[in-house]
Amino acid sequence: MHTLIFDLDGTLVDSAPGIVASLVHAVRALGHDFTPFAGTELLLGPPMTHVLSQLLAPYRDDRVAQGVELYREHYAQHGIAFTSPYPGIHTAIAELATRGHVLHVATSKRQIFAERILSDTGLRGYFRSIHGTSSDGRLDDKAVLLRELLEAWDITPVSACMIGDKRNDVIAAHANGLPALGILWGYGTRAELLGSGADALLEQPGQLIDAFHCA
Repeated sequence: MHTLIFDLDGTLVDSAPGIVASLVHAVRALGHDFTPFAGTELLLGPPMTHVLSQLLAPYRDDRVAQGVELYREHYAQHGIAFTSPYPGIHTAIAELATRGHVLHVATSKRQIFAERILSDTGLRGYFRSIHGTSSDGRLDDKAVLLRELLEAWDITPVSACMIGDKRNDVIAAHANGLPALGILWGYGTRAELLGSGADALLEQPGQLIDAFHCA
């Protein structure tokens, strides 16, 4: 039995359409003529303060905190609805649970949004816990978030594996002594994951079931 810790956005669910729509709303609400560009989805993954800081930088606009609030208001009412599990994820997660693996989620998304998405998509029941970020920003560093999850459930790194699609997932895993399994159906690129030191890469959700030589 392994402990498998999953990222959410770009790993379990495709939430990019709703996130991008809410980012467009936020930047435009601050007075800028913003249109999503090719590669906007590649920005997703880190905390929203980081994403909006990058989007506002070309305008020399430092109202990041205000932009985040505008984003979250829009996302809660509209953007979150445009989220769906990746094809094959339900089957893979159900099989992992059936085989006795213990599953958790560690995400840079706010806790309340993560809970809602996993419930709405029918995935919540497979996971022992969901650890998202808090309003005080204390858990915005994913390495800190992951450490809190490991301590809360008394998980030893040798028995666990972090699974995610972005650089910050790999960095957080290695900072806590876990191997990192990079997945290629999300928002990160092969170059990004390999460059950050991912221990292995998967092309499709069905490969998750046989991937735990890394854990």
